[in-house]
Amino acid sequence: MPAGSGPSIVQATAVAVTTSEAVVATLPAGNWNTPAGSLISVSSNYSPAASNTALVYRVRQGSLAGTLVGVARTSTVANPNSYELGFEVADTSAFGQQQAGGQYVVTAQGTGAGGTLNIITVEQETIAPIS
Repeated sequence: MPAGSGPSIVQATAVAVTTSEAVVATLPAGNWNTPAGSLISVSSNYSPAASNTALVYRVRQGSLAGTLVGVARTSTVANPNSYELGFEVADTSAFGQQQAGGQYVVTAQGTGAGGTLNIITVEQETIAPIS
Protein backbone atom coordinates (compact mmCIF):
# COMPACT_ATOMS: atom_id res chain seq x y z
CA MET A 1 0.00 0.00 0.00
CA PRO A 2 1.54 3.32 -0.98
CA ALA A 3 1.94 6.02 1.65
CA GLY A 4 -1.39 7.64 2.39
CA SER A 5 -3.44 4.86 0.77
CA GLY A 6 -6.61 3.44 2.31
CA PRO A 7 -6.37 1.31 5.43
CA SER A 8 -6.39 -2.46 5.76
CA ILE A 9 -9.03 -3.66 8.24
CA VAL A 10 -10.10 -6.92 9.86
CA GLN A 11 -12.98 -7.49 12.28
CA ALA A 12 -14.06 -10.53 14.28
CA THR A 13 -16.79 -11.32 16.80
CA ALA A 14 -17.17 -13.79 19.69
CA VAL A 15 -13.44 -14.56 19.94
CA ALA A 16 -12.44 -16.68 22.94
CA VAL A 17 -9.50 -15.47 25.04
CA THR A 18 -7.56 -17.96 27.18
CA THR A 19 -4.68 -17.72 29.66
CA SER A 20 -2.19 -18.47 26.87
CA GLU A 21 -1.15 -15.80 24.39
CA ALA A 22 -3.02 -16.52 21.14
CA VAL A 23 -3.76 -14.68 17.89
CA VAL A 24 -7.20 -13.04 17.99
CA ALA A 25 -6.96 -10.99 14.77
CA THR A 26 -4.81 -11.19 11.63
CA LEU A 27 -4.60 -8.33 9.16
CA PRO A 28 -4.59 -9.36 5.50
CA ALA A 29 -1.12 -9.69 3.95
CA GLY A 30 -0.21 -6.53 2.09
CA ASN A 31 2.47 -4.57 0.30
CA TRP A 32 3.64 -1.17 1.50
CA ASN A 33 6.57 1.19 1.12
CA THR A 34 6.53 4.21 3.39
CA PRO A 35 9.58 5.71 5.14
CA ALA A 36 7.48 6.82 8.13
CA GLY A 37 6.15 3.31 8.95
CA SER A 38 2.76 1.81 9.74
CA LEU A 39 0.09 2.69 12.31
CA ILE A 40 -1.88 -0.18 13.88
CA SER A 41 -5.17 0.65 15.65
CA VAL A 42 -7.02 -1.86 17.86
CA SER A 43 -10.55 -1.38 19.19
CA SER A 44 -12.53 -4.01 21.11
CA ASN A 45 -15.34 -4.86 23.48
CA TYR A 46 -14.31 -7.48 26.05
CA SER A 47 -16.26 -9.50 28.64
CA PRO A 48 -14.04 -11.22 31.23
CA ALA A 49 -14.77 -14.59 32.82
CA ALA A 50 -15.45 -14.80 36.59
CA SER A 51 -11.81 -15.03 37.73
CA ASN A 52 -10.25 -12.93 34.93
CA THR A 53 -8.30 -9.99 36.43
CA ALA A 54 -6.45 -8.57 33.41
CA LEU A 55 -6.29 -8.70 29.62
CA VAL A 56 -2.97 -8.35 27.79
CA TYR A 57 -2.86 -7.28 24.13
CA ARG A 58 0.19 -7.50 21.89
CA VAL A 59 0.72 -6.47 18.25
CA ARG A 60 3.27 -8.67 16.49
CA GLN A 61 4.92 -8.62 13.08
CA GLY A 62 3.82 -11.57 10.94
CA SER A 63 2.75 -14.23 13.45
CA LEU A 64 2.44 -15.27 17.10
CA ALA A 65 6.22 -15.78 17.14
CA GLY A 66 6.88 -12.41 15.44
CA THR A 67 8.58 -9.35 16.88
CA LEU A 68 6.53 -7.36 19.40
CA VAL A 69 5.56 -3.92 18.12
CA GLY A 70 5.74 -1.34 20.92
CA VAL A 71 4.85 -2.80 24.33
CA ALA A 72 2.32 -5.28 25.67
CA ARG A 73 -0.87 -3.45 26.73
CA THR A 74 -2.40 -4.63 30.01
CA SER A 75 -5.90 -3.61 31.16
CA THR A 76 -7.34 -4.50 34.56
CA VAL A 77 -10.77 -6.15 34.23
CA ALA A 78 -13.45 -7.62 36.51
CA ASN A 79 -16.50 -9.75 35.81
CA PRO A 80 -19.44 -9.02 35.22
CA ASN A 81 -18.42 -5.80 33.42
CA SER A 82 -17.76 -5.35 29.71
CA TYR A 83 -14.91 -3.12 28.62
CA GLU A 84 -14.31 -0.90 25.60
CA LEU A 85 -10.55 -1.20 25.05
CA GLY A 86 -8.47 0.44 22.37
CA PHE A 87 -4.97 1.61 21.52
CA GLU A 88 -2.68 2.56 18.65
CA VAL A 89 0.95 1.74 18.02
CA ALA A 90 3.33 2.99 15.33
CA ASP A 91 5.80 0.54 13.78
CA THR A 92 8.71 2.60 12.44
CA SER A 93 11.03 -0.41 12.10
CA ALA A 94 12.25 -1.67 8.72
CA PHE A 95 9.29 -4.12 8.75
CA GLY A 96 6.81 -1.29 9.28
CA GLN A 97 8.35 0.77 6.48
CA GLN A 98 8.50 -1.72 3.60
CA GLN A 99 6.95 -5.12 3.01
CA ALA A 100 5.84 -7.36 0.17
CA GLY A 101 3.20 -9.70 1.60
CA GLY A 102 3.72 -8.51 5.18
CA GLN A 103 1.07 -8.69 7.88
CA TYR A 104 0.44 -7.96 11.53
CA VAL A 105 -1.37 -10.03 14.15
CA VAL A 106 -2.97 -9.01 17.43
CA THR A 107 -2.72 -11.43 20.34
CA ALA A 108 -4.64 -11.54 23.61
CA GLN A 109 -4.02 -13.29 26.90
CA GLY A 110 -6.13 -13.38 30.06
CA THR A 111 -4.72 -13.35 33.59
CA GLY A 112 -6.42 -15.74 36.03
CA ALA A 113 -8.89 -16.78 33.34
CA GLY A 114 -9.93 -15.79 29.86
CA GLY A 115 -13.07 -14.20 28.52
CA THR A 116 -14.72 -13.21 25.25
CA LEU A 117 -13.90 -10.51 22.75
CA ASN A 118 -17.43 -9.59 21.73
CA ILE A 119 -15.94 -7.65 18.83
CA ILE A 120 -12.41 -6.67 17.80
CA THR A 121 -11.49 -4.36 14.93
CA VAL A 122 -7.88 -3.91 13.79
CA GLU A 123 -6.71 -1.38 11.22
CA GLN A 124 -3.35 -0.78 9.54
CA GLU A 125 -2.56 2.53 7.87
CA THR A 126 0.67 3.73 6.35
CA ILE A 127 1.99 6.90 7.94
CA ALA A 128 2.36 9.84 5.59
CA PRO A 129 3.40 13.44 6.28
CA ILE A 130 0.61 16.01 6.33
CA SER A 131 1.11 18.44 3.48
